Amino acid sequence: ATGGGTATGATGGSAAGSSSGNMGSSAPASGTCGNGAVEPSESCDGSAMQSATCAALGFAGGSLKCSSGCQFDASGCTGGTLTPSVTASRTSCAAPCGVFFDATATTGLSASDYVGASWDWDFNDPSSPHKGTIGFLAAHVFDKPGTYKVTTRVHDLAGAAGMTTTTITVSAMSGTTYYVSSSGSDSAAGTSTSAPFLTLAHAAGLATTNGSILLRRGDTFSGLSSVTLSTPGPLLIGAYTDPAHTSTAAPILTTSATAMFNPTASDIRMTDLHVKSTGSGLCSVGSTNTLIERVEGEGFTTVIVGIQQSALNTFVVDSTMHGFNGYLVYADRSSHAAIIGNSATAFGGGEEGLRMQGGSDSVGTSGQFTTATYVAENTIQFTDPSTSGGQEAYTFRGDNQNTVFIGNVANHYVSFAPQNASGAGSNEHVQMVLADGNLIANAGAPGDLFNAMVVTAQHVMLRNNILVTPIIGIVVTGETGGLLSPANFVDNITIVNNTMYTYPTVGSAPYQGYNVSLVAHQNTPAPGGLVVQNNILSEGVLSSDSAILSTDHTGTDTFDHNLIYAPNATLGSSNVGASGVSANPQFVSTTVGTASAFKLGSGSPARNAGANTHVYQDHDAVPRPAGSAIEMGSFQYKP
Repeated sequence: ATGGGTATGATGGSAAGSSSGNMGSSAPASGTCGNGAVEPSESCDGSAMQSATCAALGFAGGSLKCSSGCQFDASGCTGGTLTPSVTASRTSCAAPCGVFFDATATTGLSASDYVGASWDWDFNDPSSPHKGTIGFLAAHVFDKPGTYKVTTRVHDLAGAAGMTTTTITVSAMSGTTYYVSSSGSDSAAGTSTSAPFLTLAHAAGLATTNGSILLRRGDTFSGLSSVTLSTPGPLLIGAYTDPAHTSTAAPILTTSATAMFNPTASDIRMTDLHVKSTGSGLCSVGSTNTLIERVEGEGFTTVIVGIQQSALNTFVVDSTMHGFNGYLVYADRSSHAAIIGNSATAFGGGEEGLRMQGGSDSVGTSGQFTTATYVAENTIQFTDPSTSGGQEAYTFRGDNQNTVFIGNVANHYVSFAPQNASGAGSNEHVQMVLADGNLIANAGAPGDLFNAMVVTAQHVMLRNNILVTPIIGIVVTGETGGLLSPANFVDNITIVNNTMYTYPTVGSAPYQGYNVSLVAHQNTPAPGGLVVQNNILSEGVLSSDSAILSTDHTGTDTFDHNLIYAPNATLGSSNVGASGVSANPQFVSTTVGTASAFKLGSGSPARNAGANTHVYQDHDAVPRPAGSAIEMGSFQYKP
């Protein structure tokens, strides 16, 4: 590349999306790695190790260290009996590049359960806002050239542990860079900031493999038609800062096209742009290794990012969308999609915020799955949740398998359920789901968030989630009529170490129109297995029938070690299970978004009172347990 501009498409930058809910080691970076204080994005920081040891991580012994990315480094631990099997979508690429990691082929796990096992990832990328994550799937965008030693740790349900390292080599773009400016000319050379092109379409027609097209920051490009990106990648569409025009604002592209970009080739990156549209969306992805990163968008009317069945390894990362209707992302039978750190606000609704759709359009055709979906650290906020009706903030539906959903925020509900409502032979299966460390919170009227999560699925782990103001926190239900799933499909659902806080009011009075339940278990014929342990429900309605678990007993309930607090009612039954507690959990704060929200005070009866659920860290990546037993709720007590 030639010219004197500073390209930002391949050199990182601040994340556009953010999440106010902290979870595990994949929470957004809100502090500074290396300052000696463990902050929400970090497992450790220098010598601050949160009292963690190799033994606490499941190893026999050795010396635990802290990595440069402020994640636990277990390379000095000994006695690991597991070796994670990690498949990376690629091990070499040009920056910025997304890599998808899949650990589902790991053998030797207790009960072969990769969903319930605890996974930790260190991307060895200290400058990234996403230094690490959790879950059996992971994804990361490497914005800068370098060699990255990605570490994967696993701790299974029997306590065994192990680790492995995957090397990712990232190079710089080596092809021609074309510059585009609103004051340029398509008859110019286009290869320097002093002689830029005028139009994006002209530059796209000349683009070469391993090349870049950079638009000048601070410029507006009006009335654009859809741009086809057909040059085989790697190819970057990004932004540059002109030394003679030092704006830091992302270039603005205005369009009424159905889609601003049409990437027909593989390995296309679109970064650091601001698209204002009166058309349907940003792009429809049907190829491999497409990256959309740090893009701001507004005004879209239908689907901002569509992911087709032919797409593989799609990354939508750190982008901000606002003032739109429809979907932030709609995926149809996609494979290996990573949706990370995005923000959708002033979302008018009309459809779901994010929809990962499996199954055939023809009722009766089964087995066409959306598979391997990683959704982390996103925020989706309906402008008015009371008018969004049955539209979910996030939905995983139809034939759908292997989903990791962590650290996300929403003000409306999340579902893991079939798509078709009727029709003979329309069996659809949602299975193998981890939902950890999410925040579902609604400050509206009673009933605006009736359910926070709906589960009609098999083999699901829900842990460390925070649910604020739903009437029913988690609905676990089968389908009526026996047309879907089939009827006895809903099984192996584990709900552990979650916190629900519901204090709806009418005027200044506690609400009395509903019974409140953390979990409702219904219509799940045998086996219909459900485990509900170590959860906290604090609720302020006037009903005496509120409960941790409401069940019709069609399935099998394992139910113990929960806490309920209902200060405005005398409950007919404590309904907390064996070794449960009916008492004030003594939250430090109940203000959503504050660092101490729903954490336990020193005198909380939830401390050291939980069952051993093999949950090895909390909502903020604090290791569990720290005392004689695990805590109840989403947080380990931390002085």
